[in-house]
Amino acid sequence: MTINNNYSPHFHPNNINSARPQKPTPSEKPTWLKIFFFIALVIFGSIASRVACAPTRRSKIFTDQQAKSPLCPPSKLTRALTQQQINSMGWIQPLSASPPKPPKNPINKKNANNWVASHVGDKGRQLAQTLINNIRYIPQEEFEEALRCSVEDFNQKIDDTGYIVVGRSPQNSNFWTASLALKNLKVMPTDVVEIEDLPKALKRHPKVHQIALLDDAIYTGKQIGRIQSACIGALQEAERANPEIHVIAPFQVDERRAMSYYSPIPIHVAKHQKLKLLREVIPEHLHKAFSKMFAQTSDFDPATEKPLVYFDHKIPDSVSTLWEQLADGRLGKDISSLVERFLDFSGGLLTNEKFYEEPFIAQIIPPYKKPYLPAPKH
Repeated sequence: MTINNNYSPHFHPNNINSARPQKPTPSEKPTWLKIFFFIALVIFGSIASRVACAPTRRSKIFTDQQAKSPLCPPSKLTRALTQQQINSMGWIQPLSASPPKPPKNPINKKNANNWVASHVGDKGRQLAQTLINNIRYIPQEEFEEALRCSVEDFNQKIDDTGYIVVGRSPQNSNFWTASLALKNLKVMPTDVVEIEDLPKALKRHPKVHQIALLDDAIYTGKQIGRIQSACIGALQEAERANPEIHVIAPFQVDERRAMSYYSPIPIHVAKHQKLKLLREVIPEHLHKAFSKMFAQTSDFDPATEKPLVYFDHKIPDSVSTLWEQLADGRLGKDISSLVERFLDFSGGLLTNEKFYEEPFIAQIIPPYKKPYLPAPKH
């Protein structure tokens, strides 16, 4: 076939009488068809990319400089339960239809800047500013949205034989989190109990073989591990077939910490957001300085192995996070004992003792510390 290099496949109004090209053989595609397919492919790819990356109204809630998690789809299930309906379900420990919610408690920027300026030397101020820059504050609405995503993942994993919600006590975050989760649960719990009442609940419900443990967050995993150990013992004593434990906690340091080691019972962890450790968010060249600075502030894990995070409803304690910075706004537990040690360090020591009266994060009393649950039914 002879190709006319002067031929254009496009229609030119000023060249109506131009000769038509020869018809290509069946084994060849005309040039205009190739161009058409190429343009169509580019347009389709562009549209698909925009759709995939288009922001949603919910995406802003999860956007964070430290952690980004895939969004779960909008909820198709939101129920409003009255306290009378909850009380009629016969749970040993009734939950709350309207659990108390905390006020907003963002970082006070003015006090934070004062705190940074109160440190001696450029190195001290650099470390203090790095901490401020990497504190993750999780407002209540972000917490509840993350909880919804965890609950909806849990909804897909349970069967229709029912499940029992187990918590530590009404003064802990377990039942408060469970109360917030009620509106998004596909199936209501068969029972809700404190740990010591689990054997009684298993006797009341001989067909139930699933346990659900809800909490706001998991840090070291020690607390959830103790609850799981008690649940495993109760399930084994009750000789349940195919026992399972489900963990629903929307924020976790590491999924492995949510599961008891060598558990003879399957433990399923619902989807969650990762809480990054301090060493994961601060520049690597500062790791050594922070490790030295916080050598005396750690209870179990090294300070750089802890997250720097707090919620509207709670500042985690020193076992879970760098509590001294969040609750007291200082670098170190006992300033007087650190003066001699860091005399040649030129950093990390407060010069303004008065600043303790002006913390950059206001103190928080968790809403579940006040009575809000109905009395248990024994």
